[in-house]
Amino acid sequence: KFEGRDESWYANVANKHLFWNTQFRKFDTCPLDENMYITGMSLSTFGDSNSEILIATTPEPIEDCRVNPNNVCLGEGTLHISFDGGNTFVSQPGDYHYGSHGRIVAHNTYAACSRKWYDYDISEKQGRNLREGGRRMKVVEKK
Repeated sequence: KFEGRDESWYANVANKHLFWNTQFRKFDTCPLDENMYITGMSLSTFGDSNSEILIATTPEPIEDCRVNPNNVCLGEGTLHISFDGGNTFVSQPGDYHYGSHGRIVAHNTYAACSRKWYDYDISEKQGRNLREGGRRMKVVEKK
């Protein structure tokens, strides 16, 4: 279990070419000792092609994603990417090129990939489920 402070930033790698930092946030709805998740990440490179990438989440969706049901947003409007160190953000899936060689492909994954399954019920009637080494499972999203 990670014992860091809620909403604090921590350095993973720091050298003359790369700074890689992560932000952790505590989720009270998850089981104790399994409730700290990375909710932000920054990558800064130095040298011939400087870049400052920031990937962050927000507790609530941004307004543009809340009010327009036709918008396709990353994480339903809670996941954001900045290519300028946090001055501006994009929140839509896409293939983003930056600098001379940088690329980020951002897309939404299936809901079953979210937060270690805590948002989902897994049917016990299916016999051995995927977590126990079985091959098939049924996922039902909580409403």
